[in-house]
Amino acid sequence: MDSESQLNGEKEQPHLTEPLVQQNAFRGRSDVRISLPPFSVVRNILPVPVLPSQPEWVDSYWAAWETVWSKLAQAPSVSPLDGPVLSDGSEETIILSEAAVTARLAGFAHPGFDLIHLLDNFYAAQHDDGFIPREIDIRTGNPCQTPYDPNSTGPNLFAWTGVAAFSIDRR
Repeated sequence: MDSESQLNGEKEQPHLTEPLVQQNAFRGRSDVRISLPPFSVVRNILPVPVLPSQPEWVDSYWAAWETVWSKLAQAPSVSPLDGPVLSDGSEETIILSEAAVTARLAGFAHPGFDLIHLLDNFYAAQHDDGFIPREIDIRTGNPCQTPYDPNSTGPNLFAWTGVAAFSIDRR
């Protein structure tokens, strides 16, 4: 039998090992939990909008940040995920694009409002061949797609998010 065999109607790809995966410090962690302060603490470090004649815009600004913060939570205790998750409690998965956009926007707000840890779960789920899933089941920590599905990954989002996290003037 050659290296490609039939598996549920899909061709199984040969298993390759990516040497740099071994340097991923997030893989295999199970005892690191990032604590999230209450929004009342976070609000004090966010920029205050300057919209003197638009009080409804100021209210909307604070409501938007409070909504984002209300969707941040620790993964359920039965979950193998370490980093915080972006969920309102009804979702069963976390999605890379949502985590990346939220982390990047938070990075622009203030250095103390660092949500880059939303990506930790995705780095921790990296496979030996380098595949990082785009969507992860919160309960099991397993990817929701197969590595060779063209819609299953979004690695450029990591670089895009990291640029924001590290390029902000932190004076």
